[in-house]
Amino acid sequence: MTHRTTIAFGSMAALVAAATVSLYAAEGGTKLYNDALRLLQEKGAAALDPAIELFQKAAAADPDRADIRQGLADALILKFELKSPDNKALLKTAVEHLERALALRPGNARAYFSRATARFDLGETRDGMADLRKAVLADPADTKFSVAYLQKLLDAGEKDNAADFAADSVARVKDPAAALKLYGDVFRSAGQNQAALDCHRRAFRSNPKRADVALALADSLRLNAQHGEAIEVYTKALDLEPKLAPARFGRGFCQAALGDYAKAIDDTREYLEAAPDDISAVNNLALYLEKAGQPEEARKFWQKIKDHAGATEAHRQRAEEHLAAKSPVPPKPAGPETKP
Repeated sequence: MTHRTTIAFGSMAALVAAATVSLYAAEGGTKLYNDALRLLQEKGAAALDPAIELFQKAAAADPDRADIRQGLADALILKFELKSPDNKALLKTAVEHLERALALRPGNARAYFSRATARFDLGETRDGMADLRKAVLADPADTKFSVAYLQKLLDAGEKDNAADFAADSVARVKDPAAALKLYGDVFRSAGQNQAALDCHRRAFRSNPKRADVALALADSLRLNAQHGEAIEVYTKALDLEPKLAPARFGRGFCQAALGDYAKAIDDTREYLEAAPDDISAVNNLALYLEKAGQPEEARKFWQKIKDHAGATEAHRQRAEEHLAAKSPVPPKPAGPETKP
């Protein structure tokens, strides 16, 4: 009986001792983990090495914490991308920690996303796409994952799959207008202007009260040379947010495209009040003034481009050609510049 009691007590004592060690380890791991996060928040990439050391100590103190494994893996990936692009061992170690994190917390979207990042950096495109897809399925409401997946589909040249994904995934997000705007922006960055326009139209229909969505639609209309409708939508964007300067630039471009140089000049001047160093806008204003029969006024802006430290060589050369021309039409006429 005594022996049994001793065994029972010994077992309980072992459990209590183990629990105590675990408690101290968890407290130590939490402090180390929080210290690492604080270091990165305060000093950024400059603190990656000491932060990684803290994450490693936290993982050793509390090896069954998925968030600690995640933090360590993310720091290792950042170190590879920002400081050590030739050290693939960092990525492989990150993947090991993420696999452990997923074993501890199955179906975690952030862990899938981080592992996808590491796998893309390792050149493991197929596995990276699979992990991105898992992240989307695990948390379909987070547009960060769906936007990344869409971008990768377009990078791979899978235009049809990208369009299908954009159409299907919207039903699963919390804010369809925001998601569709982002999808449209991704398509536009990839040069898929019609797909961008389709997404931005749907975004605007979903929420016509958002100025940023109206601006995105107007920009897509402009890039698809639908200048009349673009002017209408730019005007709606300005009604919603009168100080939305980019809408002035875009509307001015479209007005000039339709031959209304007086209005184009007014909008572009107002845009330049908000962005005086935008050389593309200065270029456009000079062209609009020439087209409106105001060559001397245009020369002021060509001169500004020529003297501006931020002007590209192409801009400066164009300005010199216009300044040297004896008539409002230069030897090599150039059209106004648009923006993506």
